[in-house]
Amino acid sequence: MSDIITIELTPDPDLPEYPEHDKLEAVVEQSQAIGEFLDVFLPSKNIHFGRPSAFEGGGLNPIHINIQELLAEFFDIDRDKLEKEKEAMLDEIRRLNDVHPEGHSA
Repeated sequence: MSDIITIELTPDPDLPEYPEHDKLEAVVEQSQAIGEFLDVFLPSKNIHFGRPSAFEGGGLNPIHINIQELLAEFFDIDRDKLEKEKEAMLDEIRRLNDVHPEGHSA
């Protein structure tokens, strides 16, 4: 008979929060699958996006669609906030390395 040990983790109130990364983590598998699909499907079917030309009979003016930007918009991820959180994470890692430098050579 084996004993089951349950450990309940609670968030550390002293650690910074990264809400945009939390949102991204919640949808990363969906976002990755959709992004890969669009990246392969659109060019393979020769699908292009465009806006109607301002000139009569002008057809469409091609536009470039950034898949990462579309996915971020679809999943309500603010890419600027995400970048700021990444910088905050790096700052936190640097701070922790300064506080606990053991194991690191200068």
